[in-house]
Amino acid sequence: MTLSQQNLYKICKILTTDGNIIATGRISKIEENSVKISNKAGEMPVLDTNTIIKFLVHKDEEDDEVFVALVSSSTEHSVSLENIELLTNVEKRECFRVSVSMSTKCYPDNGSGGLDESKAFKVKVRDLSLRGTLIITSEDLEENDKIYIVLPLSKTEIFKLTVKRKITYLDSVGYGCEFDKYGYTQEDVLCQFIFEEQRKLISKTKSL
Repeated sequence: MTLSQQNLYKICKILTTDGNIIATGRISKIEENSVKISNKAGEMPVLDTNTIIKFLVHKDEEDDEVFVALVSSSTEHSVSLENIELLTNVEKRECFRVSVSMSTKCYPDNGSGGLDESKAFKVKVRDLSLRGTLIITSEDLEENDKIYIVLPLSKTEIFKLTVKRKITYLDSVGYGCEFDKYGYTQEDVLCQFIFEEQRKLISKTKSL
């Protein structure tokens, strides 16, 4: 199959057929029944021709999609894939979700599209994905509240969130929040953080 050109420049994750993470990158070229995924940092492993892999494409407004494909060429900076097939209902957005324990702070929206620095409150981040996060806080929040969260990733980034639901997390109150739209730079930093955390978890699991 041929991917829609709407997928061009989307973040994606490359996986083994068992679901282990190989690398992350962006779709840099789409042609008939082929796609090229690039990583500017040159952090991709070189894969053998005809290796079967999966790749997950992150969508901003829709469910993520998972495909299976054959490697046609591979370097440290990119991998080209062919014979692409969509895997329906096999893997969901959790492929880009990781459990964390991160103490940080949030700010309420000031009503003018910015944050209110005078009303910062403490939160603990318990999971993180490209779509949103679960936070634990004593602050009383309401559905559809707009807040800003400081995330200490490879560099500190501030993301705008919308509160979607209130939940009970163990003995605490938690809030499921979705990110408002963010740019490529923040997306790259967030994706790399999630990728590294998942890789650490896999290494830890294999050592048990």
